[in-house]
Amino acid sequence: MAKSYIRIVEPYVSELDKEHPIKIKTMLNNRDNTIHSFVLYDAEDLINIFDSKENNGERYCVNELIHSILSYNFPEDSNLVQLVSEIS
Repeated sequence: MAKSYIRIVEPYVSELDKEHPIKIKTMLNNRDNTIHSFVLYDAEDLINIFDSKENNGERYCVNELIHSILSYNFPEDSNLVQLVSEIS
């Protein structure tokens, strides 16, 4: 079962970089009609975003989660990035 999930999220691993060390992707499992959120991260670069005393790392993670959930629910909305930044 875990192998099938790895195949699903594998294309999103390439989106990880120093600026974006975390990717949260929310998707529907068509087999059992359940929704899953996957957290992908680069452990080496992840440390750097949590160095700030202003909680920038935590804010970044919350933004990614909100963006992932909204993207799942409203896939055609091009204003999601702006909306997420206004929410958080």
